[in-house]
Amino acid sequence: MFKLKAFSDLLKKLGYPEYEVEKHENSEVFDPDVVVNVPEYTPTLKYFNDVPYSWHHHILNYEGGYANHPNDKGGETNLGITIGTLSRAKQRGIVPASITIMELSKHPKIVYDIYNIMYYKDPLCDKIPAMLSFAFHDACVNHGRGGRNSRGNPIGAGMLMQSVLIETFNKDIAFDGIVGKNSLHALDEVLSVTDVDKVTELFNDRREKYFKGIVASNPSQRVFLNGWLNRLNKVRDMCRRKVM
Repeated sequence: MFKLKAFSDLLKKLGYPEYEVEKHENSEVFDPDVVVNVPEYTPTLKYFNDVPYSWHHHILNYEGGYANHPNDKGGETNLGITIGTLSRAKQRGIVPASITIMELSKHPKIVYDIYNIMYYKDPLCDKIPAMLSFAFHDACVNHGRGGRNSRGNPIGAGMLMQSVLIETFNKDIAFDGIVGKNSLHALDEVLSVTDVDKVTELFNDRREKYFKGIVASNPSQRVFLNGWLNRLNKVRDMCRRKVM
């Protein structure tokens, strides 16, 4: 037998909400058989409306400055922003039309706005709890938000997230590469029974598999593999340390 007050104090220390007990002849004595409505313990999930600056700075360090590698399919890139992304940002009014890709290094506020709008809010990272949202955000920067390619195959960060939901958790959602309301609903169902840290690890593992698959199908990309995996290991470290 346990003293009721002592057991109640223990639950509070562990983070459980209040619980109810049936009336008992001796109200100072706790019998496990008469406890009802003991809530499941659910860790607090943390969401960010905007990408935290600590995450932003880490990803900029992963990306580096201006590059135009002949084997990089993204073409000209500066601070992780490709020439194509910059063009789309100008069309949306996020960036003044006069800014060149070389000049992005002089405009940190513009760079943050591109990341926050196009790589964080557009892919719905603000609807995903940390640190999974950080891992997904970094994947959006690295691989693109997602969708389908010209052959109709799902691509990008959205493809990676949906792969985890479908292949690991057997969720019945469209495999279209776009994380929308249905994918988010499936993710919420998963997170109601699976720790977010576990899902984050699975997402990062799926990303590693994707990197290695790129090289297997296109050996010219092997020159990037070590860099990709080093970046991913830094993301894993951030996620495990819960840097926010």
